[in-house]
Order: sequence, then structure tokens, then C-alpha cells
Amino acid sequence: MKPKTNRCRRLGAPKIIKPREFKVLLQKATPQTLPAFILAGFCGLRLAEIQNLDWKDVDFERKQILVCGGKSSSLKRAVSLPDAAVAWLTPFGKRSGRVMDGLSAATLTAEMRCVWKEAKCAATPHSLRYSSAAYWLSLDGEAKTAKEFGFSLIMLVDLFNNLVRKRRAKAWFSIFPPIQP
Repeated sequence: MKPKTNRCRRLGAPKIIKPREFKVLLQKATPQTLPAFILAGFCGLRLAEIQNLDWKDVDFERKQILVCGGKSSSLKRAVSLPDAAVAWLTPFGKRSGRVMDGLSAATLTAEMRCVWKEAKCAATPHSLRYSSAAYWLSLDGEAKTAKEFGFSLIMLVDLFNNLVRKRRAKAWFSIFPPIQP
């Protein structure tokens, strides 16, 4: 097995949320925070990217999101929108306008922390993104995952390789909204 880099030893292993924990988070989320949980957990978006995301960049037909304005405002990348995310997000979708309209970054983070606490989930603001990366890596491999997440291959493999099994990754992406009567 390849030794960890100094950076990875410093950071430690990222906290990966289990599918059942993610399901509880989605169930406990408020209508204002639910899109952020979906986009971070299924698509791996950073909170800054979610804050800057416009509905016109969410393509439900192509199952893709054009992400810009995150860590580096000049970088753009296309991110996959899995079927479960489409099912959760469709009721919120609009032609244009901010996805997180009306919520500041500080308010969003505070409200998400309240949901984590209510769900009794020990998570950090980055846990959903890191979990998403680990689950995507398990299913899609290194090159595609690194490109979509904006990670270097070295960082992706050092931090997330072999953290989850395919069975658990399939369970993660099979969390659909409850059927409404």
C-alpha cells in the first residue's frame, strides 16, 4: 500500500458519513437547507459553490451541474447529478435564480449544523463533500471523480481510496425522497 503524504497525515482520515446517516440528514433538513444537503451529499459541491449556484446551471435533463465560483472563481467544472439528486431537487427547481436564495453563508452553515445536531450525526461542514467523493470514487474511479471534484489524483487517492465499498456507495445513491401520497 502506498504511504500517505505529509498533508494527509496532518489532516487525518476524512469523516465519511454512512448512507443511513445521510438519509436521516435529508429527512431532518428544512426546506431551506435541503438543497444544500442534496448538492453537497450527492454531487460533492462545496458550501461556497452551493451559495453561488444558479438554477440555470442545473440541467435536469442532462443530469449535470455547471459549477463555478467556488474555491477559485475562474475554474468551472461539470458535475454529475445522480438520479436520487434529481428526484430530491426537482420540486425546488426554477428556470433561474440562486438555489440558496435568501440564505447567507453563515446562516446556511448554522442551520445545517442544527440539522446535524438534531439528526445526531457527528459531521463537519466538509463531511458531505468528503463522503460524496469517497462514494463516487468507489463507483466511478479515480480520473472521473478527481475531475468532477476538482481534486488532484494524488490527493483523491491519498484521502479517499478504499474508504467505502461499492455496496455502500450504491446504497448512498439509492436514497430517494419518500413517495408522497
